[in-house]
Amino acid sequence: MEQVRATIHEEIHAGYKYRGPIPLPQELKRYDDVMPGLSKHIIENWQNQSQHRQSIEQEVLSRNERRKDRSRLHALIIALVGMGLAAVLAAIGASPLVAGIIAVISVGGPASAVMISSFFGSRSS
Repeated sequence: MEQVRATIHEEIHAGYKYRGPIPLPQELKRYDDVMPGLSKHIIENWQNQSQHRQSIEQEVLSRNERRKDRSRLHALIIALVGMGLAAVLAAIGASPLVAGIIAVISVGGPASAVMISSFFGSRSS
């Protein structure tokens, strides 16, 4: 009978997976071991990038609000001018149908345009 010798080889691997804006503290320490001050540089770059991104986002939001405000103002001006024109036409005896059509288009047109642009604007963001 042959004697069989078996060798058992066991390996254990341990690791972790991390996903975040900056490395974990123990990783930052290792960076400092390689190059002193590197972890501070990494943190400062992350802070600067974060502030930069937030300022861009704030500017985009501000511009969007200004654009919407201008759109509303333009819609109001068009509606008032159209209603005024319809009133003048009615006062001078023009066709009530024409005056009514102008009034409806001047009020409904800009409002419809604002609603449509808001709808398509919200879908694209």
